[in-house]
Amino acid sequence: MSLDLNIINILNIFLFAGVIQGLIVSLNLISKKPFQKTHLILGLWLLLFAMANFQIIINSSNLYQLLGQSFTLFLPLTFNLFFGPLIWLFIKKSTDKNFQFTKKQWLHLIPGILEVLYFVIVYCKPLAFRQKFYMTHWNFIEPSLEVLAFVSFATYFIYGILELKKYQQLINTNYADSTIETYEWLKKLLFLLLIFIVVWGILTVVDVFVMKYSLSYLYFYPYYFFVAFIAYFVGLSYKTNEKKKVLVEFEKKSSKALVSSEKQEGIIKALIALMDEQELFLKPDLRSKEVADQLQITVQTFSFVLNKGLQKSFHDYINELRVAHVIKQLNAGELKKKTLLGIAEEAGFNSESSFYRIFKKTTGTTPKKYLSNNS
Repeated sequence: MSLDLNIINILNIFLFAGVIQGLIVSLNLISKKPFQKTHLILGLWLLLFAMANFQIIINSSNLYQLLGQSFTLFLPLTFNLFFGPLIWLFIKKSTDKNFQFTKKQWLHLIPGILEVLYFVIVYCKPLAFRQKFYMTHWNFIEPSLEVLAFVSFATYFIYGILELKKYQQLINTNYADSTIETYEWLKKLLFLLLIFIVVWGILTVVDVFVMKYSLSYLYFYPYYFFVAFIAYFVGLSYKTNEKKKVLVEFEKKSSKALVSSEKQEGIIKALIALMDEQELFLKPDLRSKEVADQLQITVQTFSFVLNKGLQKSFHDYINELRVAHVIKQLNAGELKKKTLLGIAEEAGFNSESSFYRIFKKTTGTTPKKYLSNNS
């Protein structure tokens, strides 16, 4: 037991560094100018994580005894029921600039608010009451809250994935280049949260259902450190993302476009002629609105024609033209004068990774294999 405590005290030194990191990142986001709701939500989310880890340090180390039970017992620092709703609201607001916080949205925070009230009320009671409450009820209440918090977080995580998928569909409809910084960063964040959920889920099942809530703090440190790592990731990459982030604006949806077959054929012929003459697909930041304006139709009509007439999204259609342009350049011997990446960039591709991915998706082979097969 003493060995476990010594190891925990050593781990807590590193965990405390993670708490400081989380506090710095969260307060920086909350106070960031100009004020943005996404910064506030993400900052509060990280602040709650930092507070929860600080409570772990108090409860698992000698600080619990040094500070005394009158201060530490039921100290209200951990509010897990906020974790899920806040990250969902952050993703929702990040992917939809028109999203507004209505009373309906704030209802998602009620479980977390009730959790805060519950802990504050208990903490304000005399020490004797808290000690008795801990001995008689806490072994049932805390595991129940842990399971409820995990289910809540996993549920909102799924909602977050669905929001990101809708965002991706909007990008593919409106943009030729799908590597929007906001989307790419959120994908990385959700991947980290998926690992976090797996770790949290395994530990919760083992602790609550297998070990009957007797698992040592020591086994939970992968979870605690992962929380600290998420704060480190946000602090390191979200600032960079803000500098590079593209403001994504989408056309407002109108009533469903209805276009006759004859008109569809006419628009498709005009589109093919436009691309042959002006080669708009060579523009890296080409948007569907630019093409629709050239064709003198609405974005909704243009999207309808692409989906129904060509069975393609705007993103797929433009990038197929880019790949065709690259192949044309390769067949013309341009590789003797330029690099493969240089040819790809001239064709409108923004990055090497997106070029290789789209080339393989379109042709069924990689650029290097294509060159070796046609050399």
